[in-house]
Amino acid sequence: MKDNLVKMGAVASAIMACLTILSLVFVVVRLVDAMTTLPTANAALIQQQAERIERVSANDAATIAALRYQIMRSHCEYTEQGYIRRTTLQYFLDMHKSLYEMEYDEFIHQLVEEVRKLPIDTSSGVNLVDTSSYSQTYPP
Repeated sequence: MKDNLVKMGAVASAIMACLTILSLVFVVVRLVDAMTTLPTANAALIQQQAERIERVSANDAATIAALRYQIMRSHCEYTEQGYIRRTTLQYFLDMHKSLYEMEYDEFIHQLVEEVRKLPIDTSSGVNLVDTSSYSQTYPP
């Protein structure tokens, strides 16, 4: 009986050793699997980021085009009327500032300078615009 207990203990030890080895093999297989899927996951993440950058770039391009168009249209309107209101000038300069921060455009800058030289209508009594510092902030 004692021999049977010793044999059973040896068998139990062998089974435990096999289970430990199988556990280690399982861990190694999982690590290898994780290492092989990691580049694929990174590639997918990089692709998603590239697509996001393209969307942002497309949005920026659309915004730039819209700002250019609005500045050109406003330039025509204000030069035709021969003056600009103070508040309108502020909005006009804000559009130019937004465009300037995204992309510098010499042509648009020239249009803005022409509008800045127009007489300012002060009939509304509102004095919101100090354009003297504007040219220092956004040089040609």
